[in-house]
Amino acid sequence: MINIAPLSRRNRLTLSLLSGLLALVFLIALSNGLSLLWLLPLALLTVFCAVLAIGKRIEPAITLRIGPEGLRYHHRRGNYQVDWQQLLRIDRPTAPSRPDQPLDYVGIRLRDPARFYHSISPRLALALIREQRPLTLLADPNCRDGQCASLLPDIDTLPEPNLTGVRAAYAVHQMALRQQLGYDLYLHHSCLDRSPDEFIALIRDYRTQSQSPSAGSTTTTTE
Repeated sequence: MINIAPLSRRNRLTLSLLSGLLALVFLIALSNGLSLLWLLPLALLTVFCAVLAIGKRIEPAITLRIGPEGLRYHHRRGNYQVDWQQLLRIDRPTAPSRPDQPLDYVGIRLRDPARFYHSISPRLALALIREQRPLTLLADPNCRDGQCASLLPDIDTLPEPNLTGVRAAYAVHQMALRQQLGYDLYLHHSCLDRSPDEFIALIRDYRTQSQSPSAGSTTTTTE
């Protein structure tokens, strides 16, 4: 098994120490009677570093686990599993207007998207809709916030009528992205530990090896 530690968590210790040091300097300067007006830039910098450090620390230590059964994605709002049988294709998506410039994402096309829509948790589905607003703009340039009428659930467009609520909204959203960009799931570069092209090559190689009768089981964590 291969564990992927995200790029987004790197430098979290450095930022934590830096924010603590800046806070200490701020308190010392304040206690020495320095005007708050002069200390305002230092205070803003301290808050900025602290927010970045907290944001990096709340991210999962491992975002992806690649094993013989498939690919598991871990998010702070939940996780999902993509079996190798479900994974139809993995590649770099491109925008219709710029087909020669791959996006900073890894795209996964599923064999049976409806089964995935039923399995994803509503909490994670809602988080992914919000995070994929840049992709929503590519699928519908008139949708500026990812919550347009064109992306609301429509019983006639759902892959299965049993989908309701957040899952239905997520299904319609992903179907729009699939139609315009060609994929069902999208992994941003920040959740990887290498370039999208290198990650795609890793997945393809591991999938081939895991389906080989002589494949062994190993565990690796990359940081």
